[in-house]
Amino acid sequence: MNLVNIILLVFLLGAFAIGISLADNEMEIGVIDSALDNATITILDISIEPSNVSTIPNAEGLFMVVEKYLHFVGVFLFEVFRTGIHFGYDNPRYFEPDFIISVIKLIVWAIVISLLIKPAFYVLIFIVMGTGFIIDKIKSRRRRDKEATNNAEINS
Repeated sequence: MNLVNIILLVFLLGAFAIGISLADNEMEIGVIDSALDNATITILDISIEPSNVSTIPNAEGLFMVVEKYLHFVGVFLFEVFRTGIHFGYDNPRYFEPDFIISVIKLIVWAIVISLLIKPAFYVLIFIVMGTGFIIDKIKSRRRRDKEATNNAEINS
């Protein structure tokens, strides 16, 4: 996994943990929703003002693309965070130790099986090539023995 995927996974698991703690303490989730709504509005108010860029061609378009990207990333992260909180709040049983251990076992088995696929094909290719080599040696030995028998019959 690369670093960005790990950071996103930790971010999402943190959101799950916040939702679970809200459910455990029997708190309302509306407070979190209003806080995230205010934060999303703040993210949408970000604007980049290009200054002293009149010498660079197409600089205003570049700044507009960067600004739209920042809006997208900000809103995306807040909505993923909100979804994670709601999921953790609605499903706290998914984060009990027994369930987490069983999921980790499944993930480890999937990783082991996926790592063994490539070597299994190598072993299969080795077996096929070895079988072909042995069959070729047997055929050449039979041919040699047959030629030796034919030569012995001709000489006698």
